[in-house]
Amino acid sequence: MSITNNHICDIIFDHDYNVIKCSDSVMFFFSLKTSDLLSNNFLNYIRFSDDSLKSLKDNIEVLNLGREPEPLILKNIERSEGDEFEYLKGYLEYHQEFYRLILIDHTSEYYDRVQLHKTYLDLKKANSNKDKFVSLLAHDLRGPIANLNVIFEEILAGELELDQELGEILIGSSRSALSLIENILSWATSSDYQFNYQRSDFLIDDLFNDVVELLRPISIKRNVPIKFEKSSLQIFSDKQSLMTIVRNLVNNSLKFTKSGGEIILKAYKDSGYLNISITDNGIGFEVNNNDTQGDFTIGTEGEVGTGLGLPFCQLLTSGLGGELIINSNVGIGTEAIIRFADM
Repeated sequence: MSITNNHICDIIFDHDYNVIKCSDSVMFFFSLKTSDLLSNNFLNYIRFSDDSLKSLKDNIEVLNLGREPEPLILKNIERSEGDEFEYLKGYLEYHQEFYRLILIDHTSEYYDRVQLHKTYLDLKKANSNKDKFVSLLAHDLRGPIANLNVIFEEILAGELELDQELGEILIGSSRSALSLIENILSWATSSDYQFNYQRSDFLIDDLFNDVVELLRPISIKRNVPIKFEKSSLQIFSDKQSLMTIVRNLVNNSLKFTKSGGEIILKAYKDSGYLNISITDNGIGFEVNNNDTQGDFTIGTEGEVGTGLGLPFCQLLTSGLGGELIINSNVGIGTEAIIRFADM
C-alpha cells in the first residue's frame, strides 16, 4: 500500500492529552478541524476502543520510564461520523514534555492480509478435500474392478463358463467402473471439489437388482446369497450415488458374513421416512453412529479394509439429503439403514 499524507495523522499532546499541534489530516481521519482539537483533550473527540485506549496509555507509561515502546496496533477507532477505522498502526514519541502520536491508516492493507489469509484457508480446505475424495473414490473404484478380477480368475481356472449371462455381468461391472471414473473426472474439474448429483425417479427394485447382479460372482464364491424383497417403491435421487452406497454396504456385509449366511435388501416406508436397509447375519461389531472414521477391520477371510468405505457412504448419503444408520450386534449381524424423508 502506498502511504499518502491522508493516510498519516500527527497529534502532539501534553500529559493531560490536550492537543498542542496536529496535522490537517485529522479532517480525513476523524472529520475534525485542527481548531477543534487544539488545546482540548483529544480523547473527548476521538473515541478509542477500550483495548486501543489501554494500549495507548500503556505506551505512555513505557515512555515515561525512558524506554522505547512497541508500535501500537489500534483497532476500531471511531470517526466522528460513526464509522470506524478497522486497523491503525500508531507510533508514540516523547519530545520535551510533549507526546507525539503518529497514526497510519492500514485498513486497506489489513483487509488485503485478511483476504489473503482467507484465500489460503480456502485453498488448504480444497486441497484437503481433494486428497480425501481421491482416496474415497479410489476405494470405491476397487469394487467393480475387484469383481471383474474375480470373474476373470474363475474363468481362467475353469470354474465359470463365459456365457451370455456372465457376459452381461462383466459388462455391468465395466460400466460401473466407467461411471465411477466419469464421476471422478467430473468432480476433479469442479471448482469446489464437490459431487454433482443427477437426480431422477427410479424404482428401488431396479437398483437392488443391479447391485445383486454386480456382486453375484463374489456372492457365489463366498457362499453368501444376496436377496431382496420386492416393493415397487420409487425414489427421486441420484441412482449412481445411491447404488454406490448400497454396493459398498453390501460389500461390507459380504466381507463380514461367514459362508452359509445371507444378506437381505429391503425398501419400506415408516413414520414419514423411506428406508433402504441392508441386513446380514454376519459377525457383527460394536458401533457408534457418531463415528464415521472407518470401516470394519478384518473380514471373515482375513481381508484388511482401507478404513474408507463407511465415511464414503456417510458422505454420499448426506449429500443426497439422507441419513445412514448402522445397527449391529457382535455375533448376530448388522443392519445398515439409508433413511430419507418421504416426500
